[in-house]
Amino acid sequence: MKKSDGLYNPELKLAVKYLLGQGIITQAKDIADKMNYNKTTVSGYVTGNIKASLSFIEKFESTFKLSLNDFKGSFKTLPVTLSPSQEILSLKAAIRVLTLSIIEIKMKLNGTSLVDTTNEIEKMIKNEIERTGS
Repeated sequence: MKKSDGLYNPELKLAVKYLLGQGIITQAKDIADKMNYNKTTVSGYVTGNIKASLSFIEKFESTFKLSLNDFKGSFKTLPVTLSPSQEILSLKAAIRVLTLSIIEIKMKLNGTSLVDTTNEIEKMIKNEIERTGS
């Protein structure tokens, strides 16, 4: 293993960015902690200065339940196993984004104010909850 100015492990770099973005890890050192690896070695792998060993890659993929092959080429969002609380937070965030989009569209279509549109959507949600019993 030799220094390479960040040329090694491009898929690992993307996978780490993905894990950070998903909140699965909060910093790269979390990888070393979860995998019981030396922090300096993991840092070298993540920065691409040291070529990652096959045993590290296999353990990384197993630990984080992903395949580095999925990160070849352009970056894409991958399905990740989330804890129930992470799933709820993701769903809440998606609902907020969709609600704001609906409000914006309805305001443009109806020429109504934010308050009127929000009240209308709240009534629709209440009616749907009553209708479905959820």
